[in-house]
Amino acid sequence: MTVSNQASVGQQHTWDLVLPDGIRLPVCDTTWAGGERDIVLGVPAGLPELPRELALLLGKRRASVECVADRSMLYMSVYLVMPDAAGWPRFKKKLDFGELFDTCGEELIYGLKEHGVHEIGTKGEALGETGRSRNELCALFASDWEAAPVATRVVPTLRLSGVLAL
Repeated sequence: MTVSNQASVGQQHTWDLVLPDGIRLPVCDTTWAGGERDIVLGVPAGLPELPRELALLLGKRRASVECVADRSMLYMSVYLVMPDAAGWPRFKKKLDFGELFDTCGEELIYGLKEHGVHEIGTKGEALGETGRSRNELCALFASDWEAAPVATRVVPTLRLSGVLAL
């Protein structure tokens, strides 16, 4: 099933994100027949002992990667995925750039450019959206940068869950 709940077949490319403690997390990047694309952390082979916060993220909270109309670029909504009181991952969609910067840290925000992110701004500014989501943040990147979706969603999520140090 795609992010928009459409039954479809797709092609998945999986590569490993290696954490500082040596845990290898599969990053599953799926392109669906209808053109949708999503990124999700997979379950590591052999499932080593994982921190609870990380184990609760595996296979959950897929990130949709979408085409920008009239441009040869892709975009993703920039949400924070934060653990609730019980440790379950929850989206935080309403945030501004200052909050994103404060939460993720200077190193990550400035490092996004070297991973293919061209711009972070509101959907209204970057995409011309006028609807309810116009004030949500998004990241624009070229379609040939595989690391950009991971840098905009997976790494901030791992930092917020305490798996990667700030």
